Amino acid sequence: MITAQDVKKKEMKTQEQKARSTLIADYEERGRKYGAKLDEMKAKFGAKKAEANADYQKGIVEMQVKIKAVQEKLDELRASGEDKWHHFKADLERLWDDVEVTFKRLVH
Repeated sequence: MITAQDVKKKEMKTQEQKARSTLIADYEERGRKYGAKLDEMKAKFGAKKAEANADYQKGIVEMQVKIKAVQEKLDELRASGEDKWHHFKADLERLWDDVEVTFKRLVH
């Protein structure tokens, strides 16, 4: 016999699964957008002077490394149990804040 508590647990689990999926999709989309921005910037500034271009290229590489760290954390999240996604949320937010700060520094 299914109790009200069983139904509530199932609803909570479904909500957790949706939240986890939404978190993953959100950070994947952010990564795609920033990747596209970086590609545009590489193309736009490719013709700059060699000296300025070297600093710029260094910034782009730094951004790529940071975006890769986010992607690796997302891979860990996907591989983890559904009940552990909360542990990854704070790490993802911290990593993404770092991506955004680096990007702002790069474009200014």
